Amino acid sequence: MSCTYRNNYFESDEFLELALHSLFVFEVPIHTLGVYIIVMKTPNEMGKTKFPMLLMHLTFALNDVYVAIFALPRHVFPICSGYSMGILLSIGVPIWIQRYIGLTLFFRKVLNSISFSQVFVVSFRTSSHCVFRKSVQLFGTFGLRYSLPQIQTSGSFFH
Repeated sequence: MSCTYRNNYFESDEFLELALHSLFVFEVPIHTLGVYIIVMKTPNEMGKTKFPMLLMHLTFALNDVYVAIFALPRHVFPICSGYSMGILLSIGVPIWIQRYIGLTLFFRKVLNSISFSQVFVVSFRTSSHCVFRKSVQLFGTFGLRYSLPQIQTSGSFFH
């Protein structure tokens, strides 16, 4: 496999900058509409999930704005490297701080998604049994019951 540079406009830094800035123009009104819908149009019955939903939406929006305007990361894929072309570079923020902010925002998205799903499970479960308890019961019933005869019949397992 060879990586050849074809001097194409679509491979240039100008195209990446134009594409990400164009995405930013479309992202900001859509994220603003999302915040408006979450804050103003969410029914009162969903009061427990309003703040986690807003926090998750704002985290994803901040990540989009960071990538499209502030950092403009350019990844070089045959080797694990890259460089930044955004506003933070032009005001003199070091690359390691930009990388730290980007990774923090990325992992914050994962953390917000997990915590939002936990709030959803706690708020809207239908019975008194916890979902975790049901999954443990299913594993104990089917997983262990059907794997034990295979372990007992294989004689070389215990030697």
